[in-house]
Amino acid sequence: MMEHSNAHDRQLPCKELLSTLSGLGAIAAILVVVAGCSDSNRQSLEDASVSGSTSREKPTTLDQSRSVQMQVESLSDLTAFDRGFDRSVALHNLLADADEKRLVKLIQQSKEIEHYSQRRSTQNAIFQRFASLNPKAALTHVATMPRFERETLVATTFSQWALEDLEGATEHAMSLEGFRKHAALRGILQSRDDLSEELRREIARKVGNEQLAIDLIAQSNLAESMESPEQAWSTLVNDDIRDASQTGLLIQVAEAWFDKSGLSVLDEINRSIVDWQTRQSILNAIVEQVVQTAPREAFDFARGMEDDGSLLLVVARAWANLDPESALDATQTVDAGLLRRNLEYSIVQVWASTDPHFILENLDRLPETSRAMAQSQAIMAIARTSPEEAAHLMAGMDDATSRYSVAYTILFNWSRTDVTAALDWVLNNSDLKDLREQLLPIVLNRLASVDPEFAMQTALNQPIGRNGSGMEYTVLSYIAANDPQKALAMLPRVREGQTSVWAHISVGGALVRAGQIDSALKLASNLEGSDRERYYGNLVSTWASNDAKSLYDNIDRLPTSDVKSSAALTLITWNSWQKSLSQDQVDRAKTFLTSDDAEALEQGDTQRTLGYRLGVEHGFVLPAPAASQ
Repeated sequence: MMEHSNAHDRQLPCKELLSTLSGLGAIAAILVVVAGCSDSNRQSLEDASVSGSTSREKPTTLDQSRSVQMQVESLSDLTAFDRGFDRSVALHNLLADADEKRLVKLIQQSKEIEHYSQRRSTQNAIFQRFASLNPKAALTHVATMPRFERETLVATTFSQWALEDLEGATEHAMSLEGFRKHAALRGILQSRDDLSEELRREIARKVGNEQLAIDLIAQSNLAESMESPEQAWSTLVNDDIRDASQTGLLIQVAEAWFDKSGLSVLDEINRSIVDWQTRQSILNAIVEQVVQTAPREAFDFARGMEDDGSLLLVVARAWANLDPESALDATQTVDAGLLRRNLEYSIVQVWASTDPHFILENLDRLPETSRAMAQSQAIMAIARTSPEEAAHLMAGMDDATSRYSVAYTILFNWSRTDVTAALDWVLNNSDLKDLREQLLPIVLNRLASVDPEFAMQTALNQPIGRNGSGMEYTVLSYIAANDPQKALAMLPRVREGQTSVWAHISVGGALVRAGQIDSALKLASNLEGSDRERYYGNLVSTWASNDAKSLYDNIDRLPTSDVKSSAALTLITWNSWQKSLSQDQVDRAKTFLTSDDAEALEQGDTQRTLGYRLGVEHGFVLPAPAASQ
């Protein structure tokens, strides 16, 4: 009896260990346990792992992994395994004893794996092993991977790191920026869901993204409580998290609740969500789902709700995509007035977009208040695939107020298939004479991409516009964005006056974005007086938003104290969002401020000096009128 009891005691820890390690995955659990158990216990575990098998079956995966453990020397050897489980066992055997040098070679080999799913799972396993040995070194090799794969691998590395050294992983995550910091925190939080909610939120606060912890905790709680969606809903709407920040979770719960309880949940949802945008997003998601199978019931339910009719409009538009005629008939059950007209308008708008030719042939069957809109919407729908046909149809339009929208849609699409025909239409169609100045830039931008010289000459042939600028500014701006040097060479051809100033500003900004600072600064010498000041004002704004550190390093090269002050104020303002400069650099930038700009910054009135000034220059705001005498 004593011997039997001892044998049982020796077997029990192996079974307990197998249960404990099951969270690591079947492969890792079996390998670790089998390696650490006695022969008799190992045999019992092997028997358990293949329960139900007979002597006629093939050797188990565990047996195969033993037989190939010494044979697998590289990732290419894994192709010999047909089954994913066998391949995974062999991979973990390969990684179990791999040192950093070996892992680096395996990373390079992994890049040659053809199938994405296999490549991803293999690389995750390699970096998980690497992180267990040297997480910081693993991160340096993550940086060598393709950009779209790095985020996942950063998360994998920090997941493993946090299991072994939570403090070290957290401190390193705090030093990262951008997507790396987000991925690192996600990896830490997902692997350490054994920690309390408060501790996970504290870690996230340290790293600088408590919202991520809140979202992950909410998702975890949601998964656990989804069997009772009503209770899950109550928990979410009554917690201390803004509903707008967890709209996705609310939609998931609402859909589960609807599946369980039907349309009646819409009324409760409508009452319990205060934020109208969040409420609308949730209701829209459910209603559009209902409309697919029971549109009339959804319409009647929405009509009976005590709201502003916004939900009914959502139902109507969704129904119109399936059966617009029935949806339009249903509007007759709504009391005449603004809501009914809005419903009719929405349905006809959808109908015109999905079946434009039918609408054009049956305009007299539509509500009179929607006919003009239906005609323009139908022609625009046709323009997206047949712009030339739409151009002919536009000639018969009754509604003059929609002509620009229709013509714009025609030109936008036509210029992408036949830019010459589109140009001919806008230049020679007498019906477009009053719209030509607004419409021609659409075609010129496209023409500039295929024939910049022809585009420039066409622009120069047009009269100066009502805004005081010639069309060549539009062409040059497009060319500058793609080839600043080509635009610079064409700049002397631009007409004098307002056109020249704005062309210089556009080319100068493009040069800065291309890193050609010397050329951008030299370009200012072409302008004089207030025109030069405008040039510099726009230049430093573009420069700061594109490369703040470069502007800071070159601020001494700017010509006047006013320009330097404008640059300094722009840098300081941008830095409040971008954090490109250190505090010492911000303090030095302040030394360039004029007294007026320094006072404005002190009072928090940067709009008066920077935003307002540039807004006036760009025409976004009107200058203040002169005080009356």
